[in-house]
Amino acid sequence: MNRIAVAGLVAGAVALVIVPVAVIATDPFGPQTTPDPAAPSEPDGAPTRSVGPSAPGPSTSPADPFTPAAYDAWAATIPDNLAIAEGLPADGGDFERSHQAVIEPFCGRDGDVFPVDGVLDAMHDGAAGPEFADRRSLRLYADDAAAHSLLVAAREAAHTCAREEHGDTLWLIEVADADLGEEALRVVRTYETDGLPTLGATFWHLVRVGNAVLVTARSGEYLPGETLGQGIASHARTIAPIIDAMCGFSAVGCAVASDIPDSFPLAAGWPDDDAAEPGPQHGLRGPNRSLEPLTWDMCGASFTPTGARDRLRADWNNVEDHRARELITFEDAEAAVVFTGSLLSFWRDCPRQEHDDGYASVNTVRPTGVGGESWALLRWSEYDGSPGVGLTLVHVTRLGRAVLIDQASNEGSRDFADEQVDAQIVESAAVVSAMCGFTEAGC
Repeated sequence: MNRIAVAGLVAGAVALVIVPVAVIATDPFGPQTTPDPAAPSEPDGAPTRSVGPSAPGPSTSPADPFTPAAYDAWAATIPDNLAIAEGLPADGGDFERSHQAVIEPFCGRDGDVFPVDGVLDAMHDGAAGPEFADRRSLRLYADDAAAHSLLVAAREAAHTCAREEHGDTLWLIEVADADLGEEALRVVRTYETDGLPTLGATFWHLVRVGNAVLVTARSGEYLPGETLGQGIASHARTIAPIIDAMCGFSAVGCAVASDIPDSFPLAAGWPDDDAAEPGPQHGLRGPNRSLEPLTWDMCGASFTPTGARDRLRADWNNVEDHRARELITFEDAEAAVVFTGSLLSFWRDCPRQEHDDGYASVNTVRPTGVGGESWALLRWSEYDGSPGVGLTLVHVTRLGRAVLIDQASNEGSRDFADEQVDAQIVESAAVVSAMCGFTEAGC
């Protein structure tokens, strides 16, 4: 791990600074161009890091709902064993690794779109290749309020630069919250020429966990719509392990692996392992913590559970019968309630999704009567308004500070939705009963 000692924060030394240049000529993420990252400033190997103290800039948003944590033991340095290279291609061949900071001028403005005020420690890594670039910067601040101010400043900068004209090409900026970390911002830039979408897009994620912010920039040959949405969702899944590893910067700390007993009956009610037909992915896998978190992609957005204290997952697969369960625990019941609400909101935000093949996915939410609260998140297929083949049910049950996600996908249709809900409630009864250990009253 290379460090650069800095006597005071110098804009050119700490990352994420804006160099006022002719953007249309130098922007590595422009339409129909091959990203061209700057040459690494440090030798190949561990990501470059820059260090330097500076006073944090205040938040200026009058409607900001952020509340600082009552905590005063924030980390002051990034651990040497923390890496931000998850999913990056190796150096060589068509790809070149780069340890430059994430920089980007919006509307040719002077100063930093992602301002460096308050950065105590930073780490940078990235890669670029044909029509591709993926850059990351991890920044550490004095506290969560100082880290939050970066997201506020970036949001304001993006809002003031919704459109840029570059000859016949129009650069369009959109900014929205993202369901990553403790809070996150997503900025997306697309292009139009003569009113038509142009191949190429760039999106940024700013993800805060405690007093740390992960800033990423990803570009490629995306078109607005489903293609771009899939790229954003894929990138969110790629950086999810990095976000989880940032738990050490939060006020509540990292997950306690022993929170869920290894003997927890997560697969109770499912068929036996040998009941499935032969196949490399058939039968029971887990329960364990090595299976990836469940994730959903709908209407160009992605949802992956984050902020958990502990998680356990199991799968059971057969021909046209795919089941998965994930038990997630949180610091307290309030956090579990917030998580459940965010998943419901994600599902409700996409009531219908049209597909290029003439099919459509219909997504609905309905309450059920299990545990402290429970919900059936349904998704079925339609073709020309008629039921199609394909039914997915995500049954979500919260009990105390734990949430059970019980998912099943099969060849059913909307006409079998009620039957599927009833079946999964019965099959998961023993699992829900064992969740009593995560309530204040206990079992």
